[in-house]
Amino acid sequence: MAKSIFVRVPISLHSKQLKDAIVQYAAANDKDVYKIIEDIWGSMLSSGDFSISVNPVYDKESETGLVATENQKQRRFELNMNPDLTNQVDEVISNEKRKGIKKINRSIFTQEAIRRYVEPALIEGGYLKESVFKDYKRAAKNLRTLRNLIGSQQDFYNKYIVIDERPLVSYSQYAFIERGAGGNIEKVLELVSDALNMSKDVFFEQPQEFQDYLNSIDISKSAF
Repeated sequence: MAKSIFVRVPISLHSKQLKDAIVQYAAANDKDVYKIIEDIWGSMLSSGDFSISVNPVYDKESETGLVATENQKQRRFELNMNPDLTNQVDEVISNEKRKGIKKINRSIFTQEAIRRYVEPALIEGGYLKESVFKDYKRAAKNLRTLRNLIGSQQDFYNKYIVIDERPLVSYSQYAFIERGAGGNIEKVLELVSDALNMSKDVFFEQPQEFQDYLNSIDISKSAF
């Protein structure tokens, strides 16, 4: 029996938005989606860096009434992939799991590769408005770093979250957000970044990169 020249691989992405962006990007560049994924798998393998910064997605019923399985189907590819390359990826995943890394599988591996090697082009080309891979706990940590440079939590809240004597987010909610416990952090980041003339995206950077950014703009002068 002849050896199969491809293996069928299901890959779930972060969202339908990301899936659609990749399909559009592939069409605009006259490439097949499977080839894009194979290329970035190869880049990941060559890098030797298999650290994962993207988070798993847990589907639930959407506002449009789609059930969890339908939501997952909308963000999933079924691709014919090179079997040798797929085996290499699977071997990396198995090795990482043996090291105790639980948050890794083919889909997570692929999404990390997309974040590193494709998403910048998707944003630059207008296929995405902004990154879909956002670590809100990291953003909350960076927000705390910024706030500590400027002053107390109450003073920071009064200065940047209360506009014309009207709180746009309650103080208790702000404290909740700063702890990384959830809440409308996007709104807070918009208010703070607008007031300090910062890019909202930098809050999602690694803590050291965020600190370097603050040093580069001398936030102590911008804040007062």
